[in-house]
Amino acid sequence: MLNKGPSFCPVPSDINGYKLVVDSEKFEIKLRYALYSHKVVLESQFFKETQTTFPTSKKNHGKKAPMSNSLQLDAFLEEVKSKLFNSANVRKIPDNLSKREREALRSLKKLKDQVIRIQDKRSRIVVLDKSEYDSKMRQQLLNPMHYKDLENNPVSDHVALISERSNKWQDRN
Repeated sequence: MLNKGPSFCPVPSDINGYKLVVDSEKFEIKLRYALYSHKVVLESQFFKETQTTFPTSKKNHGKKAPMSNSLQLDAFLEEVKSKLFNSANVRKIPDNLSKREREALRSLKKLKDQVIRIQDKRSRIVVLDKSEYDSKMRQQLLNPMHYKDLENNPVSDHVALISERSNKWQDRN
């Protein structure tokens, strides 16, 4: 099973209809929030309010996204739903795994004390003991040739620099 390599993608044995509905609803909510957030940014720029950060959207949106007056978004979402849930579009895709390979895949998913990773240089998949993997990662992180400890966190300096430059760019436009 692992010899097929990291680019191999097994065909799902069946489609989970409930998960498909839930995922399509999440997709709709994310699109509606993105459009809503984009409109808020445009409106604040129109009224010359200075905005130093981009609007963020909450990860746990409620059941309903803000409604929009965008006919294009509504038409797009309806088209996606009609194609996604149209029974004429459902077709049987032949399985690309044998029964033995499918069982091997299930057993790989159940591994708890092993880690499955792609080897750096040859794009091969390797299975390592979790403790061995953790020890190798610590060894890499503690190697001063690759990483060094910082006395302070430079993120705030970078955020300030980016804010300053984006404000200059925004003032020019």
